[in-house]
Amino acid sequence: MLAGVAIGVGLGWWWLAGGPAGQGYAPAPASACPATSASTIFPVPARDRLDRFVLPVGPVPVAPLTATVCRYAAGGRLAGALALDPGRTASLAAAVATPVTGWPDDALAAKRPPALTDAQLDAAKPPGCSPDGSAVVLTFAYPHGPPVVVRVREGPCADLTNGTIILRTPPVVADALAALPRLG
Repeated sequence: MLAGVAIGVGLGWWWLAGGPAGQGYAPAPASACPATSASTIFPVPARDRLDRFVLPVGPVPVAPLTATVCRYAAGGRLAGALALDPGRTASLAAAVATPVTGWPDDALAAKRPPALTDAQLDAAKPPGCSPDGSAVVLTFAYPHGPPVVVRVREGPCADLTNGTIILRTPPVVADALAALPRLG
C-alpha cells in the first residue's frame, strides 16, 4: 500500500509524503491526463525557446518542480498515471532534456545545455510514422510560467515532441520511462 499522497495544483502535483522507501512517485488520478494520447494539448503560449530545446532545464527557477506521467496503451486509451516528486522529476527532466549531442563534460556548461541547431534538429528527426502505438505524455510543472508537455510515442514510431519540435526518442529517455512503474 502506498503511503504517498499527491494533490493536484493546476497542471502540477505537490508531493505531501513519500511512498514506500522514498520511491518518488504516487498514483495520479485519471483527470490529471488527457483523455487519449491523441488529445494531448500543448500549452499556448508555450515557454520560450521550445523550438530549440525539448525541455527547458537548468538551475532553479528554470528547472521543473514536478511531473505527471500519463501512460497510454495502443489505441490511445489511458492505462495509468503517476505523480512524481521533485527528485524523480529532476531525473526524468535531465533524461528528456538530454541534448542530441549528449551532455557536456564540463559541469558548469551542463547547467545550461546548448540550443539545438537546425542541422541537429534535421539529423534527429524521426522517420514518418502513423501507427497508433503506445505513448507516454509527460507534463512538467515549473515554479513560474506555463508547464511543458512532452509526448513520447513508443513502439515502431519511437519519437517525442514538445508540440514544436519532433525528434527520435533517445535511448536515455526510453530507459528513464522504462524505470517507472506501469500502473493500470
